[in-house]
Amino acid sequence: MNKILWSMLLLVSMSAAVSAQSISEASTKYKAKEYRVSGEIYTKVFAQGRGSATDYYNAACSWAMAGDKKKALLYLQQAINKGYINLNHLKKDNDFNSLHQEKRWIALLKGLEKK
Repeated sequence: MNKILWSMLLLVSMSAAVSAQSISEASTKYKAKEYRVSGEIYTKVFAQGRGSATDYYNAACSWAMAGDKKKALLYLQQAINKGYINLNHLKKDNDFNSLHQEKRWIALLKGLEKK
């Protein structure tokens, strides 16, 4: 029984380490201006059921910079759903300049203002 418990614990630990490494890799790709690759890595991490509000926000930045407005807005909404609340930073973040004329962008800001 202890062997099974330890094996499961090891698997969970390894999974968390892989996720953390993937988030780190996504951040590194973003800094290297490989925005699409960064976004794809975030997407894979999220498919595993992992990711914080900050991770979703950063994924939105990656996708916005990659020119994919739909994914940027999707992940930004998920960041807000997970607890992202820094409206002032969001409004000033140049990564989202391409979204400022989008109806969903305006709706996201209004929704966050209500929170």
